[in-house]
Amino acid sequence: KNSHADLPSPSVGVSAKFWGPKRLVEVRREPGQPLGIAIVGGKVDMAGQSGQPGDSVMGIFIKNVLANSPAGRTGDLATGDRIVEVDGVKLRSSDHELAVKAIQGAGNPIRFTVQSLQHWSCKDVKSNHNELGTRSNQSHPNKIATTMSV
Repeated sequence: KNSHADLPSPSVGVSAKFWGPKRLVEVRREPGQPLGIAIVGGKVDMAGQSGQPGDSVMGIFIKNVLANSPAGRTGDLATGDRIVEVDGVKLRSSDHELAVKAIQGAGNPIRFTVQSLQHWSCKDVKSNHNELGTRSNQSHPNKIATTMSV
């Protein structure tokens, strides 16, 4: 059943953040060169622009990707991406230390399962049901654990 009955009235603006689809990114290790990513254990606040308190999501996030590195050359990893899994090791609720061990112990290529935080907003439902929202990568993890380049 595809219904718009649960959409807000046209005068109400809605904004929400959500995790996009999981995607597989393979990064090939190169001899004598680091992968080129820094990771951080942290928290993302899922509250919308309304300022209402929302759920917080804990996890392992990419803090930085060096452009001219094995990770950077894939073009598929970005600051703020959540690392869900590394070579079959689930990291959704793990700590920083476990994530570093999983990455260091992974094979070649390293298989990352990642997600990007997406932003959905609905400004005027009545004007155009075909353009209910816009999506863009917006992610600002708050540092909780120490960071480490791997």
